Amino acid sequence: MTPANYNFKDRYKGDTSNAVQFTVTETISGVTTPVDLTGVVITMQIRKGSTNSLIKELNTVSGITIVDGTNGIFSVDSFLLDIKPSQYHYDIQFNFVNGVVKTYLKGIFNVVNDITKL
Repeated sequence: MTPANYNFKDRYKGDTSNAVQFTVTETISGVTTPVDLTGVVITMQIRKGSTNSLIKELNTVSGITIVDGTNGIFSVDSFLLDIKPSQYHYDIQFNFVNGVVKTYLKGIFNVVNDITKL
């Protein structure tokens, strides 16, 4: 399985990043169904590159909300962007109760400098 690619729209340093909602589905034998996220631990890590130091981590304890587990809907919650402007990479990993681990999403998380300084 190859993770779906989702590139976040540019985010401004020092601003609050808006929440983004996703629906996770799988297609088996041509039939697409939602992935049941009940009890799943979801973790998103943002890094400069795949092997670089961790910049930000969100998870189902802090920063990610399972909105409707049986229908595969979760949200990356809003958070303050206290991250240096740069192009970052992220992925979102799902740890299921039965021990299965899958990465369903990956992409770019771009933080740009804003003009207004408070």
